[in-house]
Amino acid sequence: MDPRQQRKDSALRRRLWRALGATAVVGTALLLGYDYWLRKVASSAITHPGRGQWQLSLASSLVNLALVAVAVLLARFLLDWSRQAREQGQWPPAGLEWPGQAPVRHGPEALRVAKQLRFAAFAAMALAAGLAAVTAWRWLG
Repeated sequence: MDPRQQRKDSALRRRLWRALGATAVVGTALLLGYDYWLRKVASSAITHPGRGQWQLSLASSLVNLALVAVAVLLARFLLDWSRQAREQGQWPPAGLEWPGQAPVRHGPEALRVAKQLRFAAFAAMALAAGLAAVTAWRWLG
């Protein structure tokens, strides 16, 4: 293996591990904060049951909308990668750092990957639309 490629892979791995660690820390903090808030709502729901139900409904809706945003962003990235793979005729496209030693696919194989990425993007958009519809139905219904 080319030593420059090895350095690139190790740098990419370090970046991926740092991003994963930061995501785990932020996710844990958010989960603990959400648990603390739910306990406060549960204790105050004894005296104000309508207010507690409204707060839980609002929190559930906000979580759903955050999931919608994540699904839309994922779909955007997948469509971008699919477009780049189709335009360049290779997967992974030039400029996209991919961990490990993934072989570069050309021609029909790259188009097959691009088609799978488009399908995954449309599935993510369908999930986002479904979650947004369920959230709107709960608030309007």
